[in-house]
Amino acid sequence: MIEIFPIKFCFILNNFNNVYYYFNFIWLFQIGLTLVYCLLKKKYFLNNSSIHNNFPINQLKIYLITQIILYLMELILTDIVITKFEKFLHHSFAILLFALVVHHPNIICCNFMLPVFVHSVYWLISETVNHDQSTLVLMIYNMTLISSSCLFLKEYFWNNKQLQINMRTALFLVCVLATCLCFSNVMGYFYGYNVNFKNLDDLKFLKANFYALVLTLPCFSYLIYLQYFKADRYLITV
Repeated sequence: MIEIFPIKFCFILNNFNNVYYYFNFIWLFQIGLTLVYCLLKKKYFLNNSSIHNNFPINQLKIYLITQIILYLMELILTDIVITKFEKFLHHSFAILLFALVVHHPNIICCNFMLPVFVHSVYWLISETVNHDQSTLVLMIYNMTLISSSCLFLKEYFWNNKQLQINMRTALFLVCVLATCLCFSNVMGYFYGYNVNFKNLDDLKFLKANFYALVLTLPCFSYLIYLQYFKADRYLITV
């Protein structure tokens, strides 16, 4: 039964993909609703004030929890870590990021929602457009991951805005995880996707990781520099 259940689960996933397109409409609506809410409230970045419970925020939490459950089932019950390693990395980082946001809902703002929105658009149109168009949207998604991290840094470190220590930590983790997501995407792109350790091209895999590291290392380095060398003067402890 232990060996059969993952096979059955894969079959369920394959059949679920047939209706996944319609779920993407619902999820895009949920994400768009929260993005519009943040725009109306002029919540472009996170702040030290708490978010009150309200429908746009709570329904986004439901979306995030749903994604966490689906990703966890996929990671546990399939061999994705071996057959699609770049997807394994992406979904692992996404689980951590979504769990962080559910725990710290004040992270939800326009700057956070932009990459989430582009990601949802990508999955909605990926089956209906050609490869070049799909790749272009995926590139835009990766750019928003890095640019949103940089905007967070600009808002709270370059502009000398103060943060409570727990929000500083949350901000740092959001930026790190967003950059990790970009790394996994870029690595998968340069490899050609479907990084399968059963028939891995070692040289191609090393090159893909090298290119991904070169493109994301500046953001990683600056994050570490700000966190451990410059952040203390931008903290408040109350």
